[in-house]
Amino acid sequence: MRILFVVAGLPRKGGGFAEAVPAMASALSRRGCEVTIATVGHDDDLAQTALDVQASGVKVVTFAPSWPRRIHFSWSMLRSLDALVRENDVVYLQGCWTFPIWHGGRLALRNGKQLVMGPAGSLNPVHLRKSRFAKRIASVIDYHLLRRADAVHATSEDERAWTLDVCGMRSRADHVRIVPLGVEAPASLCAGAASSSPDSLLYLGRIHPMKGLDMLLEALALHIAENKSSHVRLTICGPDEMGTLASIRSLASRLGIADHVDFHAPVHGDAKWRLIAEAGCVVLPSRGENFGIAIAEGLAAGRPAICTRACPWPMLESEGIGWLADCDARSLARAIGAFASSPHEVRDEMGIRAREFANAHLSTERMADALMAMIADASSHCDRAEA
Repeated sequence: MRILFVVAGLPRKGGGFAEAVPAMASALSRRGCEVTIATVGHDDDLAQTALDVQASGVKVVTFAPSWPRRIHFSWSMLRSLDALVRENDVVYLQGCWTFPIWHGGRLALRNGKQLVMGPAGSLNPVHLRKSRFAKRIASVIDYHLLRRADAVHATSEDERAWTLDVCGMRSRADHVRIVPLGVEAPASLCAGAASSSPDSLLYLGRIHPMKGLDMLLEALALHIAENKSSHVRLTICGPDEMGTLASIRSLASRLGIADHVDFHAPVHGDAKWRLIAEAGCVVLPSRGENFGIAIAEGLAAGRPAICTRACPWPMLESEGIGWLADCDARSLARAIGAFASSPHEVRDEMGIRAREFANAHLSTERMADALMAMIADASSHCDRAEA
């Protein structure tokens, strides 16, 4: 089977797409598929994950960006993507609201190719409230493609619900399949080594207003004010977006907790996994997530996690592998307090359960099997619905 992934961009400083798409492509390649990734960007700005999968046999084709860059337009993709689409059996579109998705979807339908769409968080109601007018116009194309897709890949129950809320999707509910993203921690981290900084929290991801870092800093300030002897420290690691890093640094200073917060440059590969292994707990204070890859990575590395209920991780509580909080500073402070007051041996036991959960439910091999099943099931009943 020949599969073409189309994604707006895989930049070196990218977020979830730069991790998820190469991981899916590599997993399918190991299943014997011939996989190509088409993206807008330059070869010298590709994410390390994209470079890594190239070495493993996945073909990555870049198209030079053109104006208007906001929608990731590319004249070269406009001219040349058709040839790639015709060479493949399945076209998988990752994301919405961008030219590569619109053009790739149009070509897949025109050439009679099997079409799979992964909204990748773009249908989150919180996201839809931003740039509402522009997205209402763009949705004419995106929703048309969703309704024509042979399969829609949701990464969680929440994302499936958002997708079914799109006009016309309720009647196609059986086309929307849940396949969690897969993660694979290096074997060296799977032996259960204890954290070198057991009282530290690690935020790993984009530094963006949606991620709730302002709430997290306020929560940490509340915790420290109520627990003067607390040794909890927070490391924030990730690429800056929309100038958010400066405002977060300033907030830490205003709250009087600058000495408790470290800012770390973005890391990838083994350096990322070492940073996770050094932490006592991974934290994601997001205001909305379709998946939250950082939580999965923390669990795979044997670390408990803290996240808001706006993230699709209710199993943190049900499996005893972390703490949930409402989307407010006070609730997050209580979760931080619960982490800080837990004996180290209890946290170690949670870490063991976390790793076992990740191995059982979040492995890349499990993801590959589920993606293959989704594609095979879709190809067995290619009944494209009329928009």
